[in-house]
Amino acid sequence: MAISVRALIKKLNLKTIDISKLDDVRGLYFKNAILTKAKKADLSGCVFYRCYLVGAGFDQPNSIFIDCIKRETLSAPSIKDVCEFWKTSLGSLDKLNLSGADLSGVNLNGAYLYGAHLDGANLQGSNLRSARLNYAILYSANLESANLEGANLQGANLSYTNLQYANLEGANLQRANLKGVTVVGIRGLDSAIFSKTLVSAAIEHFLPKGLAPHAVYIIKQGADLQDANLEGAYLRGEDLQNSDLQRANLSYANLQDANLQAANLQRTNLQHTHLEGANLQDANLQDAYLEFAKLQGANLQGANLRNAKLYGASYDNNTTGLTEEQKFVMAFVG
Repeated sequence: MAISVRALIKKLNLKTIDISKLDDVRGLYFKNAILTKAKKADLSGCVFYRCYLVGAGFDQPNSIFIDCIKRETLSAPSIKDVCEFWKTSLGSLDKLNLSGADLSGVNLNGAYLYGAHLDGANLQGSNLRSARLNYAILYSANLESANLEGANLQGANLSYTNLQYANLEGANLQRANLKGVTVVGIRGLDSAIFSKTLVSAAIEHFLPKGLAPHAVYIIKQGADLQDANLEGAYLRGEDLQNSDLQRANLSYANLQDANLQAANLQRTNLQHTHLEGANLQDANLQDAYLEFAKLQGANLQGANLRNAKLYGASYDNNTTGLTEEQKFVMAFVG
């Protein structure tokens, strides 16, 4: 169950202060507080830092206001307000539950959201630059046009998330679940050369509610996508030379004519994967799962296939680099 505004304020230990009950507030410094009833108070010399100011009286010229929210009514802050203005305190909440919350346009630059539950949340246009979202649950969240530059999404669940027009420049998506993500028009593609970034993705076929059975991924050469879930990904003809895809799930993916030269595919799941015409020269396929993979015309010269599972894989006369023993194992379906 998603956390309520009242519960979130209580957990963050945010104090509500009635200014009218204070004898003399001149020159005081207020930080991270919810303040009310200042209409008759003298706020000369007061400094307000990241405060939520409710009602009239907070427009006095002799006061200093830094990153404050001003509201006319006594309504409680919204979830968006609380998260944006007290984001540095969110890390004290273990696996914060913000499922389905409306956080559109929120500024969470540098926020600590480790393991947060943001499934179904609306983060459209939000600023998550350098945010720590390790192992966060973002299943089916809306991150359209969000700024995720430099964000740490390591191990996050981004399955069926809408990332259209998002900025993923420098983001760390190592071990993230990217199944069915929706990303069109990603920014930073031309200038980005990252070791741990899914640079762009787009949907080949749309289903109702924007879900897709297979995503089309475009990944930079040398990308680090260890443990990534790319089941059914469309990577035909992509240049993945020197990429680190060890332990990744590429089952049923389309890697026809892809360049995987010197790629690290150790213990990678390539079951039922289309590798026709792929360049796997000098690739590390040790302990890889290649059952029923299609290797027609693939170049496996110099590839390390030690302990690779080859049962049921197929090849043809244009496949190079296979030993007779490996071909015999492929022919054995059991």
